Order: sequence, then structure tokens, then C-alpha cells
Amino acid sequence: MRQTRRLRRRYEHAGVAGLRSRHFGRRAANRLDEDLRARVIDIVRALYPDFGPTLANEKLRAEQDLVLSTESVRQLMIGAGLWRNRKRRNTVHQPRERRPYYGELAQIDGSPHDWFEERAPRCTLLVAIDDATSTYLHLLFVKSETTDAYFTFVSEYLQLHGKPLGFYSDKHAIFRNHLRASKSLDLTTQFARAMEELEIELICANTPQAKGRVERANATLQDRLVKELRLRGIDSIEEANAFLAEYRLELNRRFRKAPRLSGDAHRAIAPHEDLASILTHIEERVLSKALTFQFGADLYRIVGEHAGKPGQRVRVQRINGGIAVQHAGKPLDHEFVGTPKNTRVADRTTVSERPLHPLPNPKKAHKPPADHPWNMPPRSVADPDILALSLIHISEPTRQAEI
Repeated sequence: MRQTRRLRRRYEHAGVAGLRSRHFGRRAANRLDEDLRARVIDIVRALYPDFGPTLANEKLRAEQDLVLSTESVRQLMIGAGLWRNRKRRNTVHQPRERRPYYGELAQIDGSPHDWFEERAPRCTLLVAIDDATSTYLHLLFVKSETTDAYFTFVSEYLQLHGKPLGFYSDKHAIFRNHLRASKSLDLTTQFARAMEELEIELICANTPQAKGRVERANATLQDRLVKELRLRGIDSIEEANAFLAEYRLELNRRFRKAPRLSGDAHRAIAPHEDLASILTHIEERVLSKALTFQFGADLYRIVGEHAGKPGQRVRVQRINGGIAVQHAGKPLDHEFVGTPKNTRVADRTTVSERPLHPLPNPKKAHKPPADHPWNMPPRSVADPDILALSLIHISEPTRQAEI
């Protein structure tokens, strides 16, 4: 009420102009010095033109010894045309609570991106995020998102932290086979089989939002990590992977959150769990009457005293460019027999040996003679031969009647 009475008195004394705030046109007491504002804008434009306000402010503090608030840097960048506010979509997704324990669930995903900004070929960053604390558990650059790359990634993860209770991934064909299962066909992927042997639950999310923490982590890395690699002059996967061990600690110091319950749910690797023999391609084969089996394009034979029996199922895995054969956990001796003749050429040759163009068909196409009806010119209805032929067909019923 007192403010209303004051405004009324000011209106009666000075009219509409009296209602204007007395602070209008004054310089704010906490306004940044003009020289400092110009210096910050020049530094950001020269060194961090594509940085976000938060990351640019961190770099100004760490490398330029300029202490400002993030909002001040944001307003300066907006005024200089270096930043625009992002519009958020009004899409509502039901939130999912974090797991209570650290190491209970790890979200994994691959992020293909131009990480080196054309200084090197495009590659993929494999990321593992703890669901309870948003901790960056492991980062690894690979050439592409393949089963072998994930085997290497998981092997390094398990050696660093141990076994989580579960992995949360998308429905990539590496994790989930999209074909319909049948009684005679095992559609379990190699990665899913390995996780089952290690007693790690594999959960495939139905939507990207379901594993939103690792998706947001990918966006953060595509913004921050790309710039760090540029500033440090890193332009190869080997150098980048060596830098990730240090950079992951910095990310966790910046983004890690406290779990609801204290404790580590990671489990130790059991003595009988050989990661090299589990995290690899393993398939089953049935021995023929001659104790042979085919793996890839090659034919092998079981030899030795414990050679097995015809119809017996054996476990075949790739190791160091060769194979290892087991039955009921016991290794079986084998020898290379050869490559079957009926194997497709694509299986029996390497990529460099395959022809670039399909081989020509040795069979020549049939070419009809010149007097073949296909090669005869079209004839008019008024042709004498065609008229004579039509008269024969017309007179034929008359002859039949006379008979």
C-alpha cells in the first residue's frame, strides 16, 4: 500500500514520467569494466569461438586467469553474436530413477563422430556411464562399432572396475538379433552370449530416452572432447586413447554425483572366467562321420586319442588368428584339412583377391539366323501371301461342308 501511495504522489506531481524507475539510465554497480568485457570477447572469439558459455568460462578460469560467472560469459557471447539460446522441445518422457548403488548398472553406447575434425578419419567413441552416479567408467576410441571392438572395450572395463550387475544398451545388432527365433536356430548374438557366461545382465532399451544419461554424455563429449583434442593437437586414435585416461578423471571431477546408497556393486572376476576365451567369437559345430567340421571357409578334422564321436557338438573359438576346439570344457586336437571346393569364392578368397567386377559369363548368348521370324521385317495386311493365306482359311469351312 505504501508503494502504491508513493506512485500516486509521483504521478500527481510529474505525470507518467514520474512512474519510471529512478534507476533507469544509471550504470549498474556490478557491471563489468569495458576493457575486461572487450578482452573476454576478443579471447573467446580468437580461441573458443565454437565453445559453449560453460566450457568457455572454465577455459577462461584455467588458462587465462579470468574469473567470471558463467551467466556473464553467456551474456557477453550473446551480445557478440557468438552464442544463441537453444530452444528445447516440449517432449515429455517419464523419468526413470537412478539405480541406488555405484556399479549396479552401466549404460554403454557408441558415438560415431568426426572427433578429429578432418585431421584424421572419422571414428567411434565407446562410452560407459554409471547409472547411479553419472561417472564416466570407461572411454575408448575404435575405428567402427563392431562386436570385436565391444569385446576389447568390455575387457578393459572389467579389468578396471570388475563386473557390473548389468549393461544397458540400445537394440543394435551387436546386442540383439532382430530375426525371429526358431527351435532349430540359435539367434543369440556373440556379445549377449559372452555376457551370459560372465553373469552380466544385458538390457536393451526401447528408446534413446530410456538410456538418456549416456546419450547426454555423448553430446557433452562431442562438444568438449573435440575441442580438447584440437587444443592439444591430438590427431590419431592411439594418442587420443592415451589422453582419455587423464581426461576421464577430469570429467568425473566435474560431473560425478553422489549415489543414494554407499557401496560398490562391481564383482570380482572369478578365477575360472578367462576373458580372452569368453570375449571372442565362439560357435558350435557338429562332427561328421569322418570327425570333420567346417568353420568359416576351412575344413578341420579332430585328431588324437580323445577325438570325440560323430554327431558330437564341439565349441570353436577364434584365438590369435587361429581356432581352439573344446568339448565339455576339454581342449581337442585338430588339424587343417583344406577348403571345400563347393565353398563360395567370396569365402575362399581374401578381400584383396576378390575381383573388382563380376566375371563374364562363358556361355555366349544365342543369336538367331537372319531368316528367323524374329529378324524378318514386318509385312502389311495387303501383302499377296497374307491375302492368299486368309482365303485358304476362309474356304476351309466350305470344303468341310461339301464333304
